[in-house]
Amino acid sequence: METKALLTGENKWSFLCKQKAALPTLSPISEMTNVEEILKIVGGFEPNCLIWRRGNRLEFHQSTKTPTKYQIPKENIKNVYSGYYTYLILTESGKVFSLANKNQYSEIPLSDPNLSTFEKIRPVSYFENKNIFVESIAMSSITNYYICRGNKLYGNGYNQEGRLGNGKSQNEQVPIFLRDGVDRAFGGPHGMCFFYTTTSDKLYSAGYNSYGICGTGTNQQQKTPVQVPNWKSSDILDIKTGSSHTVLISTSGKVYTCGSNGFTGTGQESMVFKQVTSLSNKKVIELSLGTNRTFVRTDENEIYAWGVQSYKPNSNTLNYSHPQKIVLPEYFLKSNCSLNNLKIDSACEATFIYFGATKSSLLSDFKILFESKKYCDSKIGLNDSELPIHKLLVELRTGLKVEKIQKILEESNFSKEELNLFLQWVYNDQIGNGKTLDEIFQALGLSINKNERTLKIDLFKLYKDEDSKDFNVLVRDDDEDEDDDVEDEDDEAFEEIPVHKFILCARSGLFREMFDNVNEKENSKSVKDFSGKTVESLEILFKYFYTDKIELTADDDPQLVVEELSDAVEYYQLNENSNLNSELRKIKKQFNIN
Repeated sequence: METKALLTGENKWSFLCKQKAALPTLSPISEMTNVEEILKIVGGFEPNCLIWRRGNRLEFHQSTKTPTKYQIPKENIKNVYSGYYTYLILTESGKVFSLANKNQYSEIPLSDPNLSTFEKIRPVSYFENKNIFVESIAMSSITNYYICRGNKLYGNGYNQEGRLGNGKSQNEQVPIFLRDGVDRAFGGPHGMCFFYTTTSDKLYSAGYNSYGICGTGTNQQQKTPVQVPNWKSSDILDIKTGSSHTVLISTSGKVYTCGSNGFTGTGQESMVFKQVTSLSNKKVIELSLGTNRTFVRTDENEIYAWGVQSYKPNSNTLNYSHPQKIVLPEYFLKSNCSLNNLKIDSACEATFIYFGATKSSLLSDFKILFESKKYCDSKIGLNDSELPIHKLLVELRTGLKVEKIQKILEESNFSKEELNLFLQWVYNDQIGNGKTLDEIFQALGLSINKNERTLKIDLFKLYKDEDSKDFNVLVRDDDEDEDDDVEDEDDEAFEEIPVHKFILCARSGLFREMFDNVNEKENSKSVKDFSGKTVESLEILFKYFYTDKIELTADDDPQLVVEELSDAVEYYQLNENSNLNSELRKIKKQFNIN
């Protein structure tokens, strides 16, 4: 199998490698198959890691066991997080699940932690029982922080040295409310403190503050939050905390550290954030932090690292007190993966470098379409609670006419917020508050399995429904007069490709610009494509708009399709997370195209 994932770290992680790995040496991961499907890898203190794969699949790797595989029924995973011995999984519906072992030193947020093992993922019932929607999570060693809807911060876990910032030292098994007005929280797998930003554009830190890792100018313990001087929320891209140092990345891509510069060689002996000047000419866009080492990735997909090869104080290893450029192995770079998908994620004593998969660009495109409220042709709701919609899409997902939906909603007296939850499912498969969504389905008389009846499945059905296609892309599939000005030619010189207008609106920035320039009074039913691509290639591209897949028939020329669509992401202004290029690479590999 072609290797597309690397590991650097301690010897105890060698079960994931073909050989010893150490900074800045990289070793290939051999046991992780189908790495092109990996969305994220996170690890803790012990030699184990949790892998989040496409299709809401989770895989737990341990040194002495066959990987354990999990799926959370009826949930779409939003993100995964790691601390010392606990892993947390956040779903799109705002629910939290935990994977932890009661036999290890962990403060896990379960109603009955004695039942917890690494063999089973268990729900964090506190939030669901109180109807609290969790939007994001941060973890510092064995303390957990939750940003909930309404900018409310909750936390639980180990609270020595005041790591929850509530002025106490008592450990909290069950999440407790900490404060309002918080929009982001930051931690690290081996973090001893935590940071958060507020809706008033300020940065605060709290917790264990030896070496000045809280960045507030002192090394006094902070059992209550202290504002970090000279920093605003709007200036911060990311923060990660370690055992004796903290690293901050600004929105401009600059790197700052505070904490110890002794054993770890990473904190610059500063109790306030100090810029890493050797990276001042780089723009850093990603940060990964372990116990004693730091990895960053630049906008040019270069990786720099500094720290130590071993966390053991008496080990005979070389420290890197300044960033060193990591040279990625040639076999790794030849893995037919885009460098734009390069990812770095750290456990306490190891760092994973891999080509990560991206979430479906189709879903993110339709989420953007819904949030933009543009190109809509109808409305739904009540009086001042009316929301603009794309009529065909709503009728496609429900099987009901908009007029009937409107009447039922009026009789059932649903609120604008409840209607918004329903439309989030229509456009993006988000199930938000599942109970509310079920109530709306019941009122509409719908019996829909929200996990089997997906947007992608519905759009494929729509693709095959030629009668409902309401728009034409006109293609001049003739290069005899390619030097002529064809923009003013009659439509008869073009061949029609029928599509749905809202599909083009959702998937392509180029077509959105075209529609913005079309006089709506003309009620145009077509637009001309001057890309010079053949009808066959464009038909394949438009099918991709519906399916997120490039599929060829026996009549298609693979070489021609690859050549003509190689610039499609840029030309048609597709989502930056589009997997079109990945689909084309698969075809190149399948048909041995250079």
